[in-house]
Amino acid sequence: MILDRIENKDIYIKNHPLFAQAFAFIEEHLKNPREAGKYELVGKDLYAMVQCYDTKADARFETHERYIDIQFMVNGRERVLWCEKEGMIPSCDYNPEKDAQFFADSENAVEFLLTSGRFAIFFPSDAHKPALAVDSAEPVEKIVVKILL
Repeated sequence: MILDRIENKDIYIKNHPLFAQAFAFIEEHLKNPREAGKYELVGKDLYAMVQCYDTKADARFETHERYIDIQFMVNGRERVLWCEKEGMIPSCDYNPEKDAQFFADSENAVEFLLTSGRFAIFFPSDAHKPALAVDSAEPVEKIVVKILL
């Protein structure tokens, strides 16, 4: 898992051939905002979802096997829990259509705030529980970029 500010994106671009395009989409959105929805950038290899929602009191830990997530907070803030997938107890089987598996909570979870201008990168080994309210539900705008491994 990586947590950083958008100004430092160049440090990470070399980590995957599609990271440069992923960050370019985010920066373009900051200059020319798009409506909420899904945007295919390189077919199913790279796509982005502009999301607007209210944070919530609880969520489930999730992982993805085929995609890396870059989650960038455009506006707002949310709590996120992170934990290594290894040793976690699945609450369901892996769903290949949704590229998702969910897990029970873990005592080893680390909490952080995702605030405007910050991004988190989650790899398949990273269980994450995003979209959690800080104090009470509040609206956020977030971009989730999915990058095929």
